Amino acid sequence: MRNPVIFLFLDECIRDKILRQTERFFPTGSVFNMPSADESREIIAKIQANEGGLRLNRVNIYVVVEAENPDALRLVENAGQRLSVQFRENFAAVDITLIISLNESNGCENIKERNTSTYKFLTGLATTLFNRIFLISNKNEYGEVFSESKNNAHALIAALPLLNLTQSYFNEALDAKMASQKQILFASAGFWQKTPSQLNENRVLHKLAEVLEEEMESDKGMVLLSREVQRDKRIAPLSPNIINNIAGVAAKPLRLWELWGLTVKEAESLLFGDEAVKFFERVYMRKIENFSECEIEATKKPLYQAVSEEAELREIISETENKLHELRGSMGQIEVTICRPKFFGSIDYVKNRIGEVYTLRYEYESLLVALDRQKSKQAQLESYLDYIRGVVQTLKSLPLTEPPPKTLNETEPYAPIQISLLRSDDLIRESHTFNTMNGEPCLLRLIGGFTLQDFRIQ
Repeated sequence: MRNPVIFLFLDECIRDKILRQTERFFPTGSVFNMPSADESREIIAKIQANEGGLRLNRVNIYVVVEAENPDALRLVENAGQRLSVQFRENFAAVDITLIISLNESNGCENIKERNTSTYKFLTGLATTLFNRIFLISNKNEYGEVFSESKNNAHALIAALPLLNLTQSYFNEALDAKMASQKQILFASAGFWQKTPSQLNENRVLHKLAEVLEEEMESDKGMVLLSREVQRDKRIAPLSPNIINNIAGVAAKPLRLWELWGLTVKEAESLLFGDEAVKFFERVYMRKIENFSECEIEATKKPLYQAVSEEAELREIISETENKLHELRGSMGQIEVTICRPKFFGSIDYVKNRIGEVYTLRYEYESLLVALDRQKSKQAQLESYLDYIRGVVQTLKSLPLTEPPPKTLNETEPYAPIQISLLRSDDLIRESHTFNTMNGEPCLLRLIGGFTLQDFRIQ
């Protein structure tokens, strides 16, 4: 026969979640939910009616509170005093455990206020009306906080009363250690239960991997490039009238024969000095620089389109690099052209040839910017596709057959204690194996005898 188990939740937000978990470990009628410490007499009457055929020589009470609650200390002291008086008037043995839920994750707002409230509450427990105090954190003994940590903590709190169903010396050892050290010592625990089979979910994920692979290999991705990629393919027109503008730059009043035998580059130096290049850089290079500073926007697109654009960009990059090579050759060829009568008939012809060099340079500099943007966009898409390929490989590696059953010795590492301690020496430890109401195995690990100085609230 079992003794009654009573839960008093000082924070209602976690009550239903934990009570649902208790149904997996205890038969109907053996666990009582006390709405508040003020209603203890109604609960006492229900227990004494004993409709569940329980042993009434002892009651086990669990008071659950969240440490970050600013009113936690007042609520706990009030509950401890009322429970201690009223239940001990009606039952021969009353064991009251305080369970403190700690939130140590960094993914919440007002972390500073939360930690301040938690520290104030814990340090305020100078005296206690409870037989023992459990600290259950969402951070495990390895300093890890997972998305499922909260649910694990709820299952652990619901399973703690299982300790009363087995031969255990944990409570006695903790009481003796507190008496010898004359200070409050805390306990914590870890809980492992057999997880449901992942095979059905794995099959779904394998199918997802196949769909992703098909999307990445499908030829339906061969579509027109997005406007963004088309824009970056060529960012400037080929002929922005540079020849006429360069020819209009103030030049020295030279005669035709003074340029006899000079290269186009040498003729530019003699005619314009550095004024032509200054004009080009001030007017045209500034346009190119302004565009190069524009950020490439990350836009959402279907996977097949990302595959298509990444492949197209690789071809465009190759074309751009070839064009740049041709432009470098053309510029160099014009610059070393010798100014001879058969090639020109006036000073304006020389100026036009100089303007051609700057036209090619404008296109060259424009394509350099385009190439940089093309490579950045291609690298962005390639990184995204590599990530998807990694996801596909991970999904395909998920097992589709059941692994061999684990022994109890192998299951212990899967029950991490739900608190991260700065030390673990000279502490009290126990482990117990149980079955749920459905016969599923579970493991409860206990550790006790540490102080507030033995763990750090971040």
